[in-house]
Amino acid sequence: MTNKNNKTIKTKKIVLKAILNQELDNVKKSCEKLGFEEIQHNKTNIIVKTIERRDLKDNPHLFFTITFSKSEIQLEYTLTNEINERIRNIEMIELLFRISIYFDMYDIDNKQIYSEALNSFNNVTDIINTDYENLLTKYDETKNQFENANLKNKENMNIINKLNKTMIELEKRNADLSERVKTLETLSKDGLKNELLEWLTIHNGKINILEFTQTKKISQTRVEEGLDMLLKGGQIEKK
Repeated sequence: MTNKNNKTIKTKKIVLKAILNQELDNVKKSCEKLGFEEIQHNKTNIIVKTIERRDLKDNPHLFFTITFSKSEIQLEYTLTNEINERIRNIEMIELLFRISIYFDMYDIDNKQIYSEALNSFNNVTDIINTDYENLLTKYDETKNQFENANLKNKENMNIINKLNKTMIELEKRNADLSERVKTLETLSKDGLKNELLEWLTIHNGKINILEFTQTKKISQTRVEEGLDMLLKGGQIEKK
């Protein structure tokens, strides 16, 4: 998949076997109630899309697409460098559970969802360090419920709620660790301004923010802050 700038976007696709036992129009009505950002409808499919994040040029960067047909439900979602792939996979597994519960006009074999969930649980432990011992225990408990219980649709929501609480704790802990690393790696304000001035000198007073961030490994927000400081300090002018 490519965006408007022809840059490759990494995606993952999960296809669920699902038999529609009502008219496809009923699926469309349910999608409209959920407020998806984009809804496309033809004779054989309903395609919905939610854009979670955009880049500086307003191109979709983080998003997912769900395609509903009479015999399957297909979920395709983007994977980015900003979000760990295994955490992203777990978020999308949660979405699949919600789909299986809300779109009850489909007969869905939930074993496939459980299998995807178990694979994600098995992989997620690779990214959790020893500081996460309590969180790992909670994941193990949830994993055992998937393995041992004969889950029904009414029970799925309880599992999702537990997974939500665990994910919130995990994301908070990851955010704290990321902030520590960011603090250690961040340039001083003067250092950032020097990097920008050097770049502008080499590139005849011009700067491509995306190119600069990729080359220097500095966040877009910090680059924009640095340019703002230079403008306010009279060291550069905007043309």
